[in-house]
Amino acid sequence: MCAVLVRDAVAHIEVTARTVLAASSDGDTLRANLAMLRRFAKYEPVNAIELRRRIAGRLIDAERYVV
Repeated sequence: MCAVLVRDAVAHIEVTARTVLAASSDGDTLRANLAMLRRFAKYEPVNAIELRRRIAGRLIDAERYVV
């Protein structure tokens, strides 16, 4: 569950950061900032579809929210 949450959070943060950078800088500064963002926002991709299916399967089997 954590892997899916972190993956989604990093993706959301990256999109939001791109929007903020585009609104606050332009030209060479924007390109440099976006390059820096790409370095900071790197993460190992996970198979979120498979993980979500496994999570859903456990919830269905338990017939309740599993912690």
